[in-house]
Amino acid sequence: GAPFWRSDLASRWIERAPSDPRARLAAVGESIVFLVLEGLERMRSIAGRERALVATGGLARVDGLLARLSSLASTPLE
Repeated sequence: GAPFWRSDLASRWIERAPSDPRARLAAVGESIVFLVLEGLERMRSIAGRERALVATGGLARVDGLLARLSSLASTPLE
């Protein structure tokens, strides 16, 4: 994911990846949150701090993911 995307690397689970599908899903969710936060920090360095975050799309229905994002970003969601 942005801003670290490398099209020359294939996605894969590392050997130490959890075998439980729920744990894998949680790992993917954490990865998404931290990649979004990295992008947000880069945008903040250019445009300043936002008043709120607006989530759209399929993942916007995942309350736990949005709660983590809002908390770590210290920004409310609309």
